[in-house]
Amino acid sequence: MRRVLVDRLQDEAVLAQDLVDARGVTLLRRGQPISPGVADRLRRLGIAEALVMDPSLADLDLRPPLSADTIRTVTAGLHEIMTAVRKAFEEGRAHPLAATTLLPLARRIVEDLESHRDRRFEMVPVISPDYLLGHLLNVAVLAVQLGRRAGLAHDRLVDLAAGGLVLDLGMLAEADTVRRSPGPLSPEDRRAIHQHPVRGVACLGESVSAFTKTIVVRHHERLDGSGYPAGLKGEDLHPLVRIAAVADVYVALTSDRPHRRRLPPHEVVDYLMSMAGVHFDPEVTRQLLSVVHPYPLGVRVRLGSGREGVVVGDRGLGTRPIVRVFQEGDRPLDRPYEVDLTAPEFQTEFITEILYT
Repeated sequence: MRRVLVDRLQDEAVLAQDLVDARGVTLLRRGQPISPGVADRLRRLGIAEALVMDPSLADLDLRPPLSADTIRTVTAGLHEIMTAVRKAFEEGRAHPLAATTLLPLARRIVEDLESHRDRRFEMVPVISPDYLLGHLLNVAVLAVQLGRRAGLAHDRLVDLAAGGLVLDLGMLAEADTVRRSPGPLSPEDRRAIHQHPVRGVACLGESVSAFTKTIVVRHHERLDGSGYPAGLKGEDLHPLVRIAAVADVYVALTSDRPHRRRLPPHEVVDYLMSMAGVHFDPEVTRQLLSVVHPYPLGVRVRLGSGREGVVVGDRGLGTRPIVRVFQEGDRPLDRPYEVDLTAPEFQTEFITEILYT
């Protein structure tokens, strides 16, 4: 498998992943040839990046950490929750979400991740006109993977997954024109957005655990007190909140938004690490490096020496991955070889560019 930008897909490319819509329906299946018409459909659906088959990378497994069945089930359930909450906001009435609705989805995520312990975080692609659905699903997945690294008990992982799935429900109270604004928000709109954690926790019924509610109302608080809505800091922030905050920011910054393009994962990791101990928990940001790939598997890169190749793995240090080299300068290679950037002989070699072709 290999990652490519949809804008750069070639006619002979074959899709290497299922693509699911907001209702859990598979729109495009793994193995489907990507004709110009299909590529145009992907662009219109907001899919910027796709996984395609590549015989030279047949050994590279880029599947998301959840099974296809779990992705369909959780996506459909989350869509129903969001639809009900959005309608309640529009009608100006309360809609307390019950634990019996939320917990089966959270447990499904935790149990699925337990059966795929060897997989690191890969963004789960969801085709939806509202970016929020895919964001919530991926925050829940990444938060649970971070929670597992922290040694959390099963029940706390379920609370963490549940919190990730609903932490931004309060955003549904805002008009689409505000949430999807391509430009800067007015001070009034920004103040309203900063109240979404409070609105979100008000959507949760009494049966939802206090841990999950704490995640929802506190996930934008920061260690130094610069967050919102209450400006809490330090020891006032529960460990689950600290995990959810890192997962939320990582997924948000590595995803396209109406007002900005996504950032490469390695830049987002650099930012989170630079804010460790200031905005984010240092231990959680350290664990992030063992859960995500700063340089995603399957992405084509250029090295400082002029070598070009594809990231195929790492030795536990994601910022120094293993690159399978297919080209040296302008010269394609008949026999690709691998460069392990952690090896002593390659200590002066660095990734200088992500090519996505």
